[in-house]
Amino acid sequence: NKEFKRIEFSAVRKKDILEAIENPRKINQDLVNAAITRRFLDKFFGYKISPITTRRTIFGKSAGRVQSPTLKILCEREKEIDLFAPEEYWEIEIEVLDQNGKKMNCSLYKENEDKFQKLSIKNKKQAEQLQNKINTESFSVTDVIKKNKNRSPYSPFSNSLLLQDASSKLGFSPKYTNSLAQQLKDGISDLGALITYHRSDSNRMKKDEIDKLRDIIGNEIGKEYLPERSIEYNEKSKFVQQGHEAVTPTQLNVKPESVKNILNQDQFKLYDLIWKRTVASQMNQSKSLETTYFIEGESIILKSSGSVPIFDGFKKIYNYSDRADTEQALPNIVEGAKIHVDKVNIKQNFTKPPNRYSEAGLIKKLEELGIGR
Repeated sequence: NKEFKRIEFSAVRKKDILEAIENPRKINQDLVNAAITRRFLDKFFGYKISPITTRRTIFGKSAGRVQSPTLKILCEREKEIDLFAPEEYWEIEIEVLDQNGKKMNCSLYKENEDKFQKLSIKNKKQAEQLQNKINTESFSVTDVIKKNKNRSPYSPFSNSLLLQDASSKLGFSPKYTNSLAQQLKDGISDLGALITYHRSDSNRMKKDEIDKLRDIIGNEIGKEYLPERSIEYNEKSKFVQQGHEAVTPTQLNVKPESVKNILNQDQFKLYDLIWKRTVASQMNQSKSLETTYFIEGESIILKSSGSVPIFDGFKKIYNYSDRADTEQALPNIVEGAKIHVDKVNIKQNFTKPPNRYSEAGLIKKLEELGIGR
């Protein structure tokens, strides 16, 4: 005749655990039934399919409610690659000089009224005709478009986002990332837990943690980097279970530099990534001035695009190169300015089949489809 209760906490912090112990709840039979259903599905798939995969394949030791649909996704992509027929197209790379001799890279925009697409130039003959045309025509700037572009910070990490980021930015496999995150969560030396539970499907933080974060940004990074109000993030996936909060440092004031000598190299890299992403998530947007020049000849119009950073915003903390950062810096040119064509190179290409999934890409696909966690 004992009464059992359940305690709930979304992060392994002393404060959260003590609050949970003080506020236990009744056992929720719906959640119990959900666990029983998952166990049934594991057995239903696993007991029937695992013996076949073990017998028929070299690598397949087991099958389950996540592995089986994942295998289907991989097979479908492989089929796409097998059926793919490459198509020839040509690229024209154009380098021009302004009146002060400053270089710009341009692309073909229009010939008369025909706009150029990726596959517009089908063969070498067509490419050479355009090359000759560009070399013989006189060009000047006919239109200058300048607009401000703001870029918002990224949300804190869920497990899926952490695995993808660690893969693309640090080159860690998902399995290795989870292993390192487990070490940081369990605590290293006398540090105690450095991060919250990492197998979380949520990218949201508790309000009191956001308040601490805003204090750090305002006092240590600068008032100009702090937005007027805190930033709310929506969940990336519609299947989020809200059992945990985002993967963040347990103590936001423990900076990566202060624990660098205690952690090994890879532990430090991962903690540094998590800390920076968490802090940047509540910082102001970055701002840049995007500029496009349209450069017109007798029948050809060229286009050149680039950007100039105005305010670094969240990139002061979390700045990894992306497409926007690799855009060229353009010289300041006014409408009507004469432009000299310096180089015109032609290059043969073929369309490529879709890539096979990377581990991080596959995790992203599974998250979109709501398969597994």
